[in-house]
Amino acid sequence: MSLQIRNVNFETGRPQVAISLTGKTYEEIIQQCEKAVSRPVQVIEWRADFYLAEIDNIEEKLVKTDIYLEMLNILDGIREIIGEMPLIFTLRTGRQGGCIELSNEQIEGIQEFVAESNLVDLVDVEIRGLKKKNGGIGGNLLAARVKKLHELGARVILSYHEFDEMIPSKDIVRLVGAMTNYKGDMYKVAAMAHDTDDAKEMIRATAYLTREKIGPVITMAMGKAGAATRVIGGKYGSVITFAALDRASAPGQIEAGRLAEKLDEVYGAK
Repeated sequence: MSLQIRNVNFETGRPQVAISLTGKTYEEIIQQCEKAVSRPVQVIEWRADFYLAEIDNIEEKLVKTDIYLEMLNILDGIREIIGEMPLIFTLRTGRQGGCIELSNEQIEGIQEFVAESNLVDLVDVEIRGLKKKNGGIGGNLLAARVKKLHELGARVILSYHEFDEMIPSKDIVRLVGAMTNYKGDMYKVAAMAHDTDDAKEMIRATAYLTREKIGPVITMAMGKAGAATRVIGGKYGSVITFAALDRASAPGQIEAGRLAEKLDEVYGAK
């Protein structure tokens, strides 16, 4: 399975390298972005939860226009720097590995706003914690979210993160299979590895999904024990690997320059 977005083709083989911008102010985000494009990187992700978490009375401000104009200004600044690089917009709550607490309705409103801006290419929708007001993950809720984002012009990454333990390979396959029912454009699963056997579970699942032409997928075993999956995952079908700039935005990320060297060793120099 492959997917072309702007000037980047996402397919099995050497994975495209993404760097996450985790700045807490406009200035920090732009400085990180300028630094990121000087690295061997093909994709930029804006982790907007780091920025929004620093804003006082965020829930009150989300009903006004100023905060949206500020986010638009940031997206404009990022797009000016990265040109035709694909841009992922990601907003995670605490239980999803992020650093802000917002309702599903608030997150949905922000995601729709940035999708409509036409400045982002992919919106990451974390299915963990996506619940209706009356509880439970609603299939109709998720399907409607994806459909709306598509209508507004964005592609969708449906993602699931497990920060405590590894998910058995058969359950990863089942999870991604269920995700495909909601018509995302990519499917991301990350789970914590405590040893090499855990890392192999993720690779095993990735290989099966690719063999069955389910995807494109983004997979990784987080933590030190899973670091190798961030390098060799592409051989089994993972199309993106996330690198660290100054600090990791997820456990086990490898600094961008060092990751490029390791990718050269496995896939050959570009």
